[in-house]
Amino acid sequence: MNNKILIIDAGHGNINSAGEYTTPPNYGKKWQHSTKGYHGGGWFYEGLSNKQLAAEFIAQATRAGFFCFPVFDPIEDTSLSRRTNIANYIQSNLKAEALFISFHSNAFDQTWRGFQVYHHLNSQKGKSAAEAVADFAGPYCEEWGSPSPNPVRGASFHVLTYTQMPAILIEALFFDNEEDTDLLLDREFCSGLCAEILKGVQRFIL
Repeated sequence: MNNKILIIDAGHGNINSAGEYTTPPNYGKKWQHSTKGYHGGGWFYEGLSNKQLAAEFIAQATRAGFFCFPVFDPIEDTSLSRRTNIANYIQSNLKAEALFISFHSNAFDQTWRGFQVYHHLNSQKGKSAAEAVADFAGPYCEEWGSPSPNPVRGASFHVLTYTQMPAILIEALFFDNEEDTDLLLDREFCSGLCAEILKGVQRFIL
């Protein structure tokens, strides 16, 4: 499998050296739940959840034989252009078949739930990758009580537009919904979700 690589991104937001959650404006989000404590004081930080999911996925994919290249910094919240530039540099220099995967979670009005995966509107390969991942991850989330109707979506997000390889952006549930947040903080659920995403990736890329 040495000619097939996975390039992994992890949303936005991080805890800095002073213990503060930092994120560029309008990107990495946070939500304060009223009845339970998440990350202290009731806050759920999307950026931390993104990185935890990405790390778990990298561990599983590596054990499955993939070479994984993270393009996010473990501390600094780097720009989207830096991430896509690094991804394109890796793919170009290795001349390998690659898939770009960006991990996020969603927010809307506290009532929406479920799994979504985005591809670029003009990328048929990206759409195929998104459909393969959704075939496994969507039903898995529904089994855990988070319904995921119409999970495959087209968009022109930066990481989908400026990558030179097929790319997908995963929205792993809605972190402003307390039930979905419970799942995102459940290690068993997150490990299983990464396993289902990996099954989709294997179907697409192998």
